[in-house]
Amino acid sequence: MRYKGVYHLFYQYNPKGADWGNIAWGHSVSKDLVNWTPLKLAIWPSEAYDIGGCWSGSATLILHNGSKLPAILYTGADANQRQTQNLVLPKNESDPFLREWVRSPHNPIISPTSFNEINATSFRDPTEAWLGHDGWWRVLVGSQRRETGIALLFRSKDLVDWIQAKHPLHSAKNTGMWECPDFFPVFINSTFGVETSRNNNNINGPLHHHHQLRHVLKVSLYETAHDYYLIGSYDVAKDKFIPDKGFQGRDVSSVLRYDYGKFYASKSFYDDAKKRRVLWGWVNESLAPEDYKLKGWSGIQGVPRSVWLHESGKQLVQWPIVEIEGLRGESIKWESKVVKGGSVLEVSGVTPAQADVEVSFEVNEFEMAEELESSSGVLDPQLMCGQKGASVKGALGPFGLLVLASKGLQEYTAVFFRVFRNRHNKYMVLMCSDQTRSSLNHKNDLTNYGAFVDVDPLHQNLSLRTLIDHSVVESFGGNGKACITARVYPTLAINDEAHLEMDFQRQTARHIRPDPEDSSLLYLEDRHISEAVWQQHPNRVFRPRRHRALELLNPPPPVQVMKLLQRTGFYGVARVGYIQYDHVLISALVERWRPETHSFHMPMGECSITLQDVVIQVGLSIDRWMVTGRTNYKWAELCVRLLGEAPPTDQFKGSWVMMSWFDERFSQVPENSTDVQLEQFTRGYIMRLLGGFLMPDTSGNLQTLMYLPLLENLDEVKNYSWGPTVLAYLYQSLCHATEYKEVVRLQGVIPLVDASTAFL
Repeated sequence: MRYKGVYHLFYQYNPKGADWGNIAWGHSVSKDLVNWTPLKLAIWPSEAYDIGGCWSGSATLILHNGSKLPAILYTGADANQRQTQNLVLPKNESDPFLREWVRSPHNPIISPTSFNEINATSFRDPTEAWLGHDGWWRVLVGSQRRETGIALLFRSKDLVDWIQAKHPLHSAKNTGMWECPDFFPVFINSTFGVETSRNNNNINGPLHHHHQLRHVLKVSLYETAHDYYLIGSYDVAKDKFIPDKGFQGRDVSSVLRYDYGKFYASKSFYDDAKKRRVLWGWVNESLAPEDYKLKGWSGIQGVPRSVWLHESGKQLVQWPIVEIEGLRGESIKWESKVVKGGSVLEVSGVTPAQADVEVSFEVNEFEMAEELESSSGVLDPQLMCGQKGASVKGALGPFGLLVLASKGLQEYTAVFFRVFRNRHNKYMVLMCSDQTRSSLNHKNDLTNYGAFVDVDPLHQNLSLRTLIDHSVVESFGGNGKACITARVYPTLAINDEAHLEMDFQRQTARHIRPDPEDSSLLYLEDRHISEAVWQQHPNRVFRPRRHRALELLNPPPPVQVMKLLQRTGFYGVARVGYIQYDHVLISALVERWRPETHSFHMPMGECSITLQDVVIQVGLSIDRWMVTGRTNYKWAELCVRLLGEAPPTDQFKGSWVMMSWFDERFSQVPENSTDVQLEQFTRGYIMRLLGGFLMPDTSGNLQTLMYLPLLENLDEVKNYSWGPTVLAYLYQSLCHATEYKEVVRLQGVIPLVDASTAFL
């Protein structure tokens, strides 16, 4: 907020360490939203109702004696994590820095009771209050009832005595807890913001300064750790929000997001100095916990963004506030530069560890665009960016920036575009932020992020603005239509050792002969499929042995299970099951596989599937504990303890169990499952992934129980080196597949093979 000419930023802060706990309100002030001075804590746990933490909330400017007075509503948690809403006011309202705050003697002002049916442990993060035409203040508080996310609505005349509305402002089934809600109006056909703290028809009247209004409801979904927003209408009479397009249950892929990277718990405010709405977001860590604890701090705020409704009315536009441009030094300009595919050009004369880069691409040769297909009808941009990373060459892309790059490109963070053509002959632009090579420290989160940018590359240039600040890379595509924030920690590309490159990759298809380039070491040639190809034997039919990879995701597991899969490190495995294969192309790759060297023989040289590929594509650990198991155990007792029940005796074959039992038992989560039951279901689901996709039995009908003991503690599952185990199994499968047979079955993580088609 802005008070007496000073901007105030309040944030969740642990004064005792870099980990979670002792949550208080940090407080910093600024004159320009860029240069900040920290002050002492504004709020800290001190009362019974907030001794468990002073959690998120919002500030509201109210009219008091003819001037504006800030009031803060925040969530307090008691020793049992029971959550209530509380009020604090400035001790000295004449102090522009608001150094001291006092709690209201009426706290807590909003509490869960047996009458209002509010979940006491899921009731937090009050919004900025807005003043209605009836003179009543309104505020939202995030909550959930079972799996339904809710924006609870409360009304008050004085910000002290609150009445719960009969109905929430909005809710959506199967979305889980709604954290940090935000609700604000936006003008149509204007970039100005709208003030909500005065009863001047800004939020309720149909017109204001000849501009019509829409409304935005933003929620932070706890289950996905992303911020989603809906655009719609606010029915003032009923106090209801009606979105143009709402949530569709667990599938949130079609819902708009502020940011497609690390950006959560965001909050906006109206800046009366420049008549704009400003958005803040929390950028959390990609370091391993032990590393950020050693560093001594974790988490930052992203660059403040101006936000307004796009002229189409379909989405918001975000752009770094204009004050950021005041940080720029001497500019470096490249204009009308024509580059060839395959070029990597270094940008000199800048400080690459801290830079503000704007680039515009004009694309041609659209007839070369790859066709975009999806068997499910749903396109997952993050998954596509993982499969088609910066090193995978395509017809139209990747082209963009390599930031925080080391001299030899051992490290870099790639921000780039790809252009595709869908089945309706419409061109689609994919924007990616690829962290897979951002650091040689593989303990870091090296996730790929992706978003589709709603631009027409036939008639518009593709614009990209990237703000680089040591460990933060914030990118804005399509003039702010798509935003991706990354947190990276290079080990080589630090400070003066960082480089900035422009990358223009393209590769057209080549014809590949199936014969080996060098047969001097290929002593299994007489048994290899390539020999049969040379002898013009009939082509083989390739069939993948992945009986249950797609079935596992139809329907997808609920968000609670997806959250547990993220904890175990198997979330990426579940997502990769969506991929469809080109059987003919993979058959050609099998013909190039040499069991003697565990590599593909290609015209340009040797290539193989590496442990890094496993990390990038399926996210499995590669440098942790060894994966091993037992073949003798009291298996029935173990199944009861870890899975909730044991298979019938006729389903056992020693230490093996029929896959049909796993499929039947762990395909649907029982309603109203407890936390223990959800963990049991997750173990069974992982067993299905292991036996139905990652390492299936040659018959596809049995699953070994030897790995089940490793799943007992779900927090330790990610500490096992599943990656090398899965890769070794795939190598073995590829080697068997090179023997000539009329029908060949390939088992294992076939998407790892499919990615090698980039070298064809």
